[in-house]
Amino acid sequence: SAVTTYSSVFNSNPFFHDASVLIIDDAHAAESYIADVWSVRLTASNENQISARKALFGLLRPHLDSTTFARLTGQWSGVDNYDWVDMLPAPTFFRLSDEITEILDEHAESAGAEYSWARLRDHLHTCNMYFSTGEILIRPLIAPTWTHAPFTEPRQRIYMSATLGRGGELERTMGRTPIHRLPISDEWTRQGVGRRLFLFPSMSLTPEEIEPLTDRMMRKAGRSLVLVPSDKDANELVGHMSNDLGMSTFRAKDLETSKTPFTTTADAVAVIANRYDGLDFSGDECRLEFVAGLPQATNLQERYLMSRMGANVLYNERVWTRVLQSIGRCTRSMQDYAAVVLTDERVVNYLADPQRRPYFHPELQAEIEFGVTQSRAATASDFMEYLTTFLDNGQEWEIQGNREILALTATMEQKESEVLKHLEAVVADEIAFVKALWQANFPLALDRATHVLGSLEDPSVRGYRALWNYLCGSTALLNGSSTHAREYFSAATNGAAGLHVVSPVHESANHGIRMMDPSDESILWEQIENLEAILERLGTTHDRKFSAYERAILEGLASSTFEQAQVQLGTLLGFRAKKVESDGSPDPWWAVGNLCLVFEDHANASADAVIGAEKARQAKGHPDWLRANAPEVAHCNIWPILVTPATKMMSGASPHLDAVSLWPLNEFRQWAEAAVSVIRTIRRTFREPGDVDWRENAKNHLIENGLDAVSLYHGLQERIAANQLVTAG
Repeated sequence: SAVTTYSSVFNSNPFFHDASVLIIDDAHAAESYIADVWSVRLTASNENQISARKALFGLLRPHLDSTTFARLTGQWSGVDNYDWVDMLPAPTFFRLSDEITEILDEHAESAGAEYSWARLRDHLHTCNMYFSTGEILIRPLIAPTWTHAPFTEPRQRIYMSATLGRGGELERTMGRTPIHRLPISDEWTRQGVGRRLFLFPSMSLTPEEIEPLTDRMMRKAGRSLVLVPSDKDANELVGHMSNDLGMSTFRAKDLETSKTPFTTTADAVAVIANRYDGLDFSGDECRLEFVAGLPQATNLQERYLMSRMGANVLYNERVWTRVLQSIGRCTRSMQDYAAVVLTDERVVNYLADPQRRPYFHPELQAEIEFGVTQSRAATASDFMEYLTTFLDNGQEWEIQGNREILALTATMEQKESEVLKHLEAVVADEIAFVKALWQANFPLALDRATHVLGSLEDPSVRGYRALWNYLCGSTALLNGSSTHAREYFSAATNGAAGLHVVSPVHESANHGIRMMDPSDESILWEQIENLEAILERLGTTHDRKFSAYERAILEGLASSTFEQAQVQLGTLLGFRAKKVESDGSPDPWWAVGNLCLVFEDHANASADAVIGAEKARQAKGHPDWLRANAPEVAHCNIWPILVTPATKMMSGASPHLDAVSLWPLNEFRQWAEAAVSVIRTIRRTFREPGDVDWRENAKNHLIENGLDAVSLYHGLQERIAANQLVTAG
């Protein structure tokens, strides 16, 4: 027998070849190690991968619109850039596969991806290519673990985890079916492990108040653990802890051999990036944990399927497992206790959501309910008092906290999601589909994919059904049937509102598949995706951040910060809004899809002002400036708008205003006020990106109020300034 790490088994040259029994402890922690074996990842942060990325950029450029290409190469940033991800449509990916192979044959070794590429090279037809601002990922839908002898040869595989879950989640991770589960003891259905005090500072404090509070909490606790989503976040926090607070800091690599340096240091902070499992601190080792990011999607495929395909339902169990792992790093026994401080808005949204909470363990529901109640109106001093009482773990905490949590637990029941039954029913066919695809048995793969599709009839899995329509379409192409592919792609696009099934690529020369048309609803759905990003950033558990943003817009449009408020307004409406200060640059512009509105603001003018030829020339010239200086919108249909209180123009201005719209200043302000009100209404039912029903509702509200980009663009084109301004004198 031997005890080893996952990477010793799941790699290109594993040490173990003849195991009889494989015991996988904390089974969900194996997920990324398994997926990485069959994933080619090229990241912007890896200097050795720069040339490979540039070669792929050159290949992809003719097949992406300029905004997508600008995002891919890091030349564009927006409110949704952190979560933005896209996928190369299957027809384009298949057509470019030979050239992708040539590029990776040349660059894989120097990029450090030679082993994963060797596994995928002859199976690109099984893969998809995903990309974001910082990464390109090529991988199959499910890792083909059946091709890995050290995993398949043992006579028995035993998976150990406190949260094996249902819905086929473990089967998809391991690429195995069926997996038999042992029943959970009844006592675990109501009692959790240890006691946690959840604190939600963002419910009552501003960001400016939260940072000094967390510093005080860290000093009070002595040792604390901080989980952050990225190395960038970790680097910033380590700098602050070391330079400003003088505390010792530890990263994951510092703790891999031993935790002793951390657990024996009085004032220390362990800062762990994008890792929510495997590092445990029990007893007095650490009593304070901060979760500064939601462990939602750990790779681009997950992020794409959740945010762009509306397939959140597939990953709910996986996300929940990660959240449970993250909040339990410091409570490892029945007697353990630790405070968990949630400083990221998305984590707060997730845990405090009253619609999601009934699916949690009863004791966790009670702990969260207690924390929410304590946090809603708390001051910074209140939070410190809560923490102090909890860490003292004396009679005061027992009476004021623990007994109340126990009483709440007795009233809680855990619901079971019906959708898990649908997902569990199809997992065997999903794995069979990828197996057949890997073996290039396209007829069998299409047969298994249609079996999955036929079992996904419930409305709750509309997004996931759209994904399988897409997979059926791509498999039909491989099987030589463009006609059937068109039907499946059309069903994928139309089957659920707002699903981003493919990138904005119009034609695939080899297959003649029309993937998207700028004149269809794709522009509106992109607008709604952008709207989701800003609403998620502003939070859903309280109105404070949204109200502050709303106030900044309305007050800014009535003051000297007009242009900044105009950018904020465009962002809130789902546009990619921007303003730069450079020679000849226009005022803000709003872009989405292939449409762009660019403003010439005259907000400080008086009502009796007269528009001269110079101001008119500026407005008319803004599209040319954008085409020359803003590559992310160079492909767009760009239309200039003059926002002014003026009602008159000089005769020399008229020729320059025949292709410029007029938007009277007061009318623009009234429109903005009404528009913000509509967004506030839409926001009331928003929970998270990718909700198909919410997207349909948002679509209807935007169209009914003329706030969708297409209506706004064409409506403004009818208001030609030269026809509406009166010639002076």
